[in-house]
Amino acid sequence: MMEGLPTKEGTRNLTIPKFFDLYTDGLTSKIITTGLYSSMRSKGILTQRCQQRCQQAGGEYDQVEEILVLMSRKSEDDIVKFCKCLIDTNQTHVVNDYFTGYYDKIASGISVFQA
Repeated sequence: MMEGLPTKEGTRNLTIPKFFDLYTDGLTSKIITTGLYSSMRSKGILTQRCQQRCQQAGGEYDQVEEILVLMSRKSEDDIVKFCKCLIDTNQTHVVNDYFTGYYDKIASGISVFQA
């Protein structure tokens, strides 16, 4: 896990929007959109309209930032789907670096973010 990221226990003090607010800079520099849009759409966490809005944001960095803004408004179930999209697009390192400690818990039905 990367330096300064929340521990399993520490995530209970974060809401989903706060998590994405804190880690958008790091996530934006790590995530690539190649294949990500289609994976997100196939899992039902991105509509065609949202995809178009993200793509209109500009370059890769700006597009990822828009995706993260969208994800900050999603449920824990959608966060699991997003992690699966990252894994499906060969970005497991992002899940390992930023979502370790809660991806497995969320996927098992255990809430880790503050409501």
